[in-house]
Amino acid sequence: MVLINALVTRTRIPATLVAALLLGTVGIGVLVGGPGGEVHSGAVVVVVIASALWAAGSVYARSAPLPSRPMVVSATEMIAAGVMQLILGVLRGEPARLRLSEISAASLAGLAWLVFAGSIVAFTAYMYANSTLSNHTVATYAYVNPVIAVVLGVARATRPSGPTSTSVGRSS
Repeated sequence: MVLINALVTRTRIPATLVAALLLGTVGIGVLVGGPGGEVHSGAVVVVVIASALWAAGSVYARSAPLPSRPMVVSATEMIAAGVMQLILGVLRGEPARLRLSEISAASLAGLAWLVFAGSIVAFTAYMYANSTLSNHTVATYAYVNPVIAVVLGVARATRPSGPTSTSVGRSS
């Protein structure tokens, strides 16, 4: 976002910001690849292209004539994305492989969480931040979110899932 914004607005990026971008990029590389981690080049290319398109869209949204309410912007973009994903899924033959009986309640709860918190709330907050904060401040989400995701994943994976067998039903 910072690089695209600098190109569009013809502004210079301060050296401290360049250093922060480089450090953050190295940090993301460590989180993704890690020591001895396997990285698939095709996946990397897709992620880089998607990130560049997201950044370009975010920079464009700062000056585009958008509705004044972030929720309207979010809804419009989510509906368009949903229609595109539906078309792509149908073209790939995914409806034929769908087994509704195999969808668990936990999966539906996860989907509901992603739709509400992960999409509606988070994307609306992002659009609001993008319209009110500086470009380089908004861009920090790309460095902060993966760290938060890793921390939450580790916390979720290491928390006890319930009473242990040694503490249940024992009498003294």
